[in-house]
Amino acid sequence: SVVENDARIGAIVDKIRALGIEKKTYVFWTTDNGAWQDVYPDAGYTPFRGTKGTVREGGNRVPAIAWMPGKIKAGVKSHDIVGGLDLMATFAAVAGVPLPTKDREDKPMIFDSFDMSPLLFGTGKCARKEWFYFTENELTPGAARVGNYKAVFNLRGDNGAATGGLAVD
Repeated sequence: SVVENDARIGAIVDKIRALGIEKKTYVFWTTDNGAWQDVYPDAGYTPFRGTKGTVREGGNRVPAIAWMPGKIKAGVKSHDIVGGLDLMATFAAVAGVPLPTKDREDKPMIFDSFDMSPLLFGTGKCARKEWFYFTENELTPGAARVGNYKAVFNLRGDNGAATGGLAVD
């Protein structure tokens, strides 16, 4: 997968450079969930516990790469709390487009999306300080992270089976 992504994303970046639009083009790549389970030796989630479908860091923490020459410094790493929900506010901010404040019925609209551009451009941190983790079949949080602390409430094993305090992951 890494080789395939490198080739395909490289082709896109090469085309952007060939068109001469790299200084005004924002490229963002990420995945949708943690590593797949049951892939030898650990599906790539080391050093974290958990796999896809769990509320552990190995099931939720994913890589992301952002590229915009002259705006995003190369080689910078961050462990701030950000998520896929934050892409909407970030893309809008980078494009200079304000998010709507009213819905179709002229009622106030609130987005659970934070602008990550200060983090990406090195001008500040992401405003998000917490994250709530849910599993596919449950409407209550399976875990909550606030700052550097995380509380895990539901530990699930294979096929969602309850495992108590001894999780498969």
